[in-house]
Amino acid sequence: MREVELSGDYERSNVELVEVASAPRSPIRPRKARGLMMTAMLGCLLAISIPLLLEYLDDTIRTPEELEERVGVNVLGFVPHIARRGNQKKKHAHRLVVMEEPDSSAIEAYRNIRTSLMFIAPAEEVRTILITSGGPGDGKTTTACNLAAIMASSGKRILLVDMDMRRPTVHRVFGMENETGLTNLLVGEAEFDACVQKGRHGDKVLDMLDVMTAGTRPPNPTELIEAKATRKLIETLSAKYDRIIIDSPPVLFVADASLISTFCDGVVLVARSAKNARSQALRARRQLDSASARILGGILNDVTRWSQFYSEYYYYGYSRYYKDYYTAYYSENEDESTEASERTG
Repeated sequence: MREVELSGDYERSNVELVEVASAPRSPIRPRKARGLMMTAMLGCLLAISIPLLLEYLDDTIRTPEELEERVGVNVLGFVPHIARRGNQKKKHAHRLVVMEEPDSSAIEAYRNIRTSLMFIAPAEEVRTILITSGGPGDGKTTTACNLAAIMASSGKRILLVDMDMRRPTVHRVFGMENETGLTNLLVGEAEFDACVQKGRHGDKVLDMLDVMTAGTRPPNPTELIEAKATRKLIETLSAKYDRIIIDSPPVLFVADASLISTFCDGVVLVARSAKNARSQALRARRQLDSASARILGGILNDVTRWSQFYSEYYYYGYSRYYKDYYTAYYSENEDESTEASERTG
């Protein structure tokens, strides 16, 4: 009876069966081909936009060209990344590479900087050179020590003075004691000979390099630097040495570096690649300009291979050629000497 009633209602309606519905063979969602295409397009867009955004937001100095063009200092050279030794602590990872690795690319970099200073600032005109940076951790102490050692290896009589009386570090680089130094000499507690030590690294000694450590930490470093005795001491030492390399605190943190620059013949500003902001280096340069300091140039420190790839200098390629060149040279000489010994034997 129910079927009869339903069929009667159907006949009286205006609904007509056109086609029997069939089950779909595939789901209508998600559309994989369309999704893959949109995902690929979105990935390409992000791959292009994210590096551009990071490059735009990155305010650090990565290449020597940026140091020269955006900070306004003449580039004396740059030093590649120096790997720490396994037994070094991160806090005091300073290395005297010019005495440890005579065939490394770093020593060639310091030779280039020495040559640049020789032409820009002859020793007859510029005897006292201040090595400083905008902030801590830029490698100014390592640069000062290696630069002084490479200058001494050329036969010049060099004096390295640690005037960073707040955080002295030079004595750690050379493995020296810091009981008697510059501070003790200025206050009259010690004589000059007792405050100067020969530059050395292990068993290697540089006869032409003298090192004056900071000495006992004074309670008032700024007042001690401002004293007339400090200026008079530097002037007296300038007559005894060909060059005087001075390591100082950062420019932007304390006033010591600006004061020291007033009685130095020239200043070298050190910046660390991919760490120093251009604004920080620019403020450091302006700070030195306000003190009427003569800025000889800048050194870009800790340059990585990635940064060098985008630089016109491309130092890594040169350093690799430098190693291959000398390796081949020594190999040829060894072969020739072997053949000569065999003939004479």
